[in-house]
Amino acid sequence: MKMPTVVSLFAGCGGSSLGYRMAGYRDLLTLDFDKWACETLRKNFPETIVWQRDIKDVTGGQIMTATGLRRGELDVLDGSPPCQGFSLSGLRKDDDPRSQLFRDFVRILRGMKPRVFVMENVGGMIVGKMKYIFREVYNTLQAQGYEMECRLLDAAAYGVPQHRKRLIFIGVRDDLRLLPVFPKREKRIVTVREAFTDCPVEKPGTIGPSTETFRMLSSLGQGESYEKKYKTPGKHFNYHRLALNSPARTVCRSNCSLVFHPVEDRLLSTREFARISSFPDDYQFAGGWAIRVGQIGNSVPPRFMWHIAKAIREGILEVADGSKVI
Repeated sequence: MKMPTVVSLFAGCGGSSLGYRMAGYRDLLTLDFDKWACETLRKNFPETIVWQRDIKDVTGGQIMTATGLRRGELDVLDGSPPCQGFSLSGLRKDDDPRSQLFRDFVRILRGMKPRVFVMENVGGMIVGKMKYIFREVYNTLQAQGYEMECRLLDAAAYGVPQHRKRLIFIGVRDDLRLLPVFPKREKRIVTVREAFTDCPVEKPGTIGPSTETFRMLSSLGQGESYEKKYKTPGKHFNYHRLALNSPARTVCRSNCSLVFHPVEDRLLSTREFARISSFPDDYQFAGGWAIRVGQIGNSVPPRFMWHIAKAIREGILEVADGSKVI
């Protein structure tokens, strides 16, 4: 089988793109609005077209012209629309404009008609009042002519040393007459201890709290949070110390400056953040510490996406092309 092709919308710093590349795909084009994310993409994907553009101004026709594709030829359209409007760590406003960006994903999906699509979002979409948005998203995607399935997966079950629960929507174009496939869980969990073994030494982020707060933070044991220990409820994400013998708690852009090293009284370095998100040590990030770790916090862990992309390649694309018999 030829290398399957993928176009990545809302690509961020390239976690998904790297996962597809690891699974043997050719990433034809990546798109993101953020300047620093696009600089990171250019550093790591020099052969890929990188567009720093607002998706609202992009059409499927423009992408097909840039990549030389015709309608229906793309193997996978991938996208992670910004999730702050759905996130449990945010205010969960159903009228947040960021919650509506999936419509631009659908618009481009309709224009390009790829064989498969993958859309990733936070698990908060299926909790409480956001359930009706989930139903709208699901029904809208399915109405484009795709056999659909959505599952809540935890990246820690797929070789990532971090608990990160995400909704994965997979759609297979109706004419392929195949069902969506999902990866099997790995048998072994990877811990923070393993992730940090032989980690390259880098300067960590600076600590912003007051001296008094720092003293309280330095008293946290492994796996403890400031909120629970000092009974200061209010924020979903709060200062916490990682535990060596388990995967990390979810680390995202909003809480990356609140995460303490398991045994040292300091924040993590960029490379340590990259390790617990499964980025390889040679992956380059643009910007200063806060910008780099924010990109990592916003990303899909590459090893997580590698599992998903591999399952799609072997269970859908190769079967459709006749190179694999089931």
